[in-house]
Formats: sequence, structure tokens, C-alpha cells
Amino acid sequence: MTPAGAVVIVRPAVTPRPQLLLVALALLLAPLSARADEQQEAERAWRQAASLIEQGLQGAAMEPMRRAMELAPDDIRIQCDYQDLMKAQGYAIDVIEEYRARKSRSPDDADALYLYGRATGDPAIAGEVFARAVELDPGHVWAVQGLGGVAAVEGRLDDAVAQYQAALAIDPSRADVHNKLAGVHFARGDTEAAKAAWTEAQRLAPDDYHAWMNMGAVLSMEGDLEGAAELLAEAVARAPGNPLAYVNLGYVLFKLQRYDDALANFAAALAINPRDRKVAGSRDLVIEVRDGKIPFEAFAPYEKALAATATDPNQAIQHFREVLLLAPDFAVAHMNLGLLLFAVGDVDDGLASLRKAAELAPDDVAARYNLGFVLMGRQELPEAADHLEAAVALDPGDVDAVSALALVHLGLGQTDRSERMYRKALDLQPRDPVLWLQLSSAQAAGDLLGEAADSAREALSIAPGFTSARVQLVAILRQDRRFDEALKELEPLEEMAPEHPELAAQRAALEAALASLEEAAAVPGQVRLSRIYVTDEQVRDEVVAALAAGQAFDRLARRHGEGAERARAGDIGFLQPTDLRPELASAVADLEVDQVTGAIPVGGGWVFLHRTR
Repeated sequence: MTPAGAVVIVRPAVTPRPQLLLVALALLLAPLSARADEQQEAERAWRQAASLIEQGLQGAAMEPMRRAMELAPDDIRIQCDYQDLMKAQGYAIDVIEEYRARKSRSPDDADALYLYGRATGDPAIAGEVFARAVELDPGHVWAVQGLGGVAAVEGRLDDAVAQYQAALAIDPSRADVHNKLAGVHFARGDTEAAKAAWTEAQRLAPDDYHAWMNMGAVLSMEGDLEGAAELLAEAVARAPGNPLAYVNLGYVLFKLQRYDDALANFAAALAINPRDRKVAGSRDLVIEVRDGKIPFEAFAPYEKALAATATDPNQAIQHFREVLLLAPDFAVAHMNLGLLLFAVGDVDDGLASLRKAAELAPDDVAARYNLGFVLMGRQELPEAADHLEAAVALDPGDVDAVSALALVHLGLGQTDRSERMYRKALDLQPRDPVLWLQLSSAQAAGDLLGEAADSAREALSIAPGFTSARVQLVAILRQDRRFDEALKELEPLEEMAPEHPELAAQRAALEAALASLEEAAAVPGQVRLSRIYVTDEQVRDEVVAALAAGQAFDRLARRHGEGAERARAGDIGFLQPTDLRPELASAVADLEVDQVTGAIPVGGGWVFLHRTR
């Protein structure tokens, strides 16, 4: 949603993480089924995930959505929503591989084929796979309507209508297909046919808000604002937990200049998702128009700009410029113009517009965040840090701003500050696997390899199919010389992509390194040692106390060690005790496996040794 978002035709989708322009958010919810306890539990988890998504908590929604998916593997509705959420959270590749594996296990299963084709997001692949599913099962309504979706994406609108009608011939009760058919009719310019299809969707599923909202959007576009308000009020009644329904109604009421009614609907949307800066921006802008700070006439070109943003960015840019002629201090218009200018490659003017937005609205989180985010992408990190720090100060609960600031700190080499910011982000969204993976990266950059491995494992515990997390975990374990663990973590990747050359090379390198260690271990008299070397007397005393309290040697080595082995948890490999300095050799001579020496004076510092093998 934009800060004064236009009414939009909605389709089932998941709101992506970027918080820039108007996006329709909706998950189709179905009645609980009494077929089995697992299906009922799946429905409960699915609804929980949908509620979290509506509140803007996509990261927190991942766990219940995955649970629903695993409990109901044959429920295509749940599987589709799971795919949408995973993609919105940045796991597009993982989703493709997950459903590719499912198709490989059941190559003649129409459901598996359909879900794989949908997961790819590639119209050519999806069309081929959907056609194969229909060949296997001509009555597979999902695959048939999927072919309609492919045709619509490719601009073959007549074919799309034919496929959707074919799907309805199989199952005329599918309100969602009537909704899609209506959308294609509308795209073809056949508004009456679109309205008829939406009316049928309303009859079939009167509690589903999509058709009511879409019809309301069309009436708004046609100028029938009173009729649009009536239908959108019906959508709100059917989806009282969906903020988009309130936002769309609020926008129509705003166009009717019923400002207080519009504000009430924006307030209702914010009650559902208080963290939605875009809705807060809409509310604030209505107040400015009501109070005469921005002329109402500026919103006609503003609405055109919003409508053209996705389809014709250059036209949208022109409309935003028209808005700013009427309202030169309209910070949100400057911000949206800047983002569009960046999208079309006009970097200098785009940055100037974003700077103007931040200048006009220095206390606006969105203006500061977007400017900081763009500067981060341009590698202008110190200035990006300034704006992102301002955004975090304005809204400490904004996980996007917090995580972006953490990434900037990492780019500046400030690994400790980066780690702290990622932990702050995780305090806000503790079940977000992307944040755990990003924390892992910051820890690895700071040579905290043990902690980095733990964080990557946490990401995998939340999202077991998160390929990027497993790849990073393998790399960390290899760097940490934990070759046997790395090989074990490599196995799921090999199962997912058998005979992949890079994975084969990774296995060969790990096996060679492990063999080298085993050869060293087989040499008579050799021991494997880890070391903590410190030069500060106070740090020495802290290590002594920590070891006495039972703290792990490897963590202390990473925290306090001053030698190059710090990154390896103190590991210095296999050696003969007689090769050590006399004072160290005598301390190691009688050391058993897992035993640790005290602080041994060496030159200008002290050494602690731990025998690991």
C-alpha cells in the first residue's frame, strides 16, 4: 500500500518484504474440514499464518504455514499459500527445489505437477507442466485454471477466458476461478462481463471479500464512488481482520471528501497492523488535506500516478511531477517519484527526490528508511547509516529498518554492531529464518564461527528447506575445520541436486581435508590442541574464572583469543608435544583428552591449552 493508496483489484497473494508501493494482500480462507484431526490442525495453523500475515508479520507466519503445509500435503490451497509466503520472504529458489523434488518422487501425480509448475513462476515451464497434469487428469481443475493464468500472464486473454471457462465447466462452484475470470474480462475491457463474474463469485462465496472488493474497485474507477463505498463496506464486513479492506474503503471515502469517515477506516487498518507505515502515511495525508495543507485537487494526478506505477513507470513519473506542481511540499509524492526514477535508471534525480522527501519530512520513518536503503544499495554506507539510524530512532520496532542498519554496519566492517542490530531485529521477529541467516553472516565475518553455525542451524530449524542457510552452514563448518559435520550437512543438498558439480567439488574438498586430519591423528605421539593466547592480565583472569565456571573452551577462544586461531575456536591442529616450547611441552605431556591447562606464561602473555584428541 502507498501512503494514500488507490483502490485496487485484489488477488490471493502475500505482501512482500519491501515497503514501497501498493500491493494487494489476501489469503483465501476456507471452512475447517472435519475429515481428520490432522486436517483440522492444518486449517488452524493456516488461519494463524493468515492472521499474522495480515498484521504484517510474515516472518512469524512461516512456522505455522509450514506446519499447515506438512500436515495437509494434499491440500492445494494451503500448498499454494505456503509457496506465496516463502517466495515473499525470499525463498523462491528453495520453493522451486522443494516442489521439484516432490514432482521427481511422483512424476505422474497431477497435484505434484501443478504445484511444481506454479512454484517455478516461469510461464513457459508452468504451461508445459500444467498441460501434462491435464493430460494425466483432464478433470484437474487446478491445472486447467493454471493454464488460464499462464495465458493471462502472456497476454493471451481470449485463451485465458477459454481456460477459466473450462475450469468452471469442471467445477462451477469455484468462486476463486470466477474472480480470475472477472479480472481477465476487465483487462479485455469487458466491464459488464467482469461484473457478472464477480456477482457470481459473490453468490457462490458470499463470505469471501475478494469479489466485493474487486467490484468496489471497478465502480470507483468508473466514478461511482457511492456504489463503490457500499460494496467496499460489504468487503469490510466480510473481512474485519483484513487491513486492505479498510484501506480501500478509506480511500473511496477520502475521494468523497468524507475525511473523518476515511480516517476512521485508516485507524481500523492500523489497529490490525500498527507497524504499517504506508497506512499511517495515508492517514496523515488525509489529515493534511482536511486541514488545507495540501490541495485536494492534487490527488487526481496522484491517483493516476499510482495506477500507472506498475504498468507504465514513465507515465507515473509524469503524473507525480504534476502532483508536485500543485503540492510542492508533498513529501510522499517526492518519495514515490524518487523510487520510480531509480527504477527507470535515473539515479541522480531519484536520489534528489528522496533527499527532498527526507528534508520535508525528517521525522517520517518511510522517507528516512527509503533514502537509507537506496544509499546502501549505492554503497554510500556512512550516509545510509545516518538515515537508517534516524529511522530506527523514530520507530525502534521497525524490523526492516533495524535489519537494514545491521547490514550497513556489516558493510562498514562493524561486525559487533551488526550482530547487535540483528539480535535486536530477532527480538522483534524471533522466528524469521532470514534474520537468523543474516546474523550468521555477521558472526562469521567477526570470526565467531561457532555462533555463526548455531545461527544457521536455527534458521534451518525454522525453515528446513532453506537451501541458502544450509549452503552457508556447510561453508562455516568447513572454515571451522568441522569437516565431518560439514559432510553431514552437505547430504541434503546433494539429495536435492544430485550430481551438481559444485556440490561434488565441495564433497571432494571436505573428504580430502578430513582424510588429512585422520592421517595426522594416526601419527604416533601426535595430539590435537586448541589455544587461547592473551596479553592482558585482566583478560587472563577472566578466562581463568570462566574455565573454572565450566564455560566452553572454544567459545572463550573466539571471544578472548588474540592469535589467528581465534577464528577456528583456538584449534591449532595436530602436533608433537616435543615440538612445543619447553614450558608448553611439559604442560601438555600429561594432559588427557578434554583436559585444559591453566594460564602458562609465555613471553609477554599467557597461553591456555586444551587437548581435543
